[in-house]
Amino acid sequence: TVYRAQQLNPKRDVALKVLATAVHDAGAQARFVREIESLAVLRHPGIAHLHAAGIATDAAGRRVPWFAMEFVPGATPLVDYANERRLDVRKRVRLLASVCDAVQHGHQRGVLHRDLKPENLLVDREGRIKVIDYGVARSLEGEEGSERQTAALQVVGTLPWLSPERVCGEPGDVRADVYALGVVLYELLTGELPIPVDSKDVVGSARRVCEQVPDR
Repeated sequence: TVYRAQQLNPKRDVALKVLATAVHDAGAQARFVREIESLAVLRHPGIAHLHAAGIATDAAGRRVPWFAMEFVPGATPLVDYANERRLDVRKRVRLLASVCDAVQHGHQRGVLHRDLKPENLLVDREGRIKVIDYGVARSLEGEEGSERQTAALQVVGTLPWLSPERVCGEPGDVRADVYALGVVLYELLTGELPIPVDSKDVVGSARRVCEQVPDR
């Protein structure tokens, strides 16, 4: 869940994300700390900055990770931004090139995104790219066993951008991020997904992502 919140010192708006995955043991807590430390080294104008992070206890007594990121005012997801402004091909490609530059900044520092999709690629009021929501949740889910990983893969909103190896249960590497960028570019230029996903047939959709070659 993501909230718009206000940090008191310094006073500023932040995007506060509370993860659904609870931290049950020292190992999970250590993984979360490692992920946050990795994100803290990212300093790029195209990446939303990490301001703070921690683990809180909710009303049910669960220990839940949270982190506060740079709030992007007037932000619009990349594909929606391009379509609303009827951008030509050159401008669409230029926007994605800015995304690639930001993602490469992370790759050069050993940081994968893991969840690249249009809603995590925002364009601000000035037309500047902001990559948000690096996959801390995906990391915690993926390392806690196949049941959690399977549940994560069933999120239809993410499936179209997952690389075949990730759909098949492998952790993925830099190439998985590159694959996701390719899907976003395809969608930017054609208005369609290369492999359509049916929300009523997640298993069949996952199989198509693994096996089907896009028509064009």
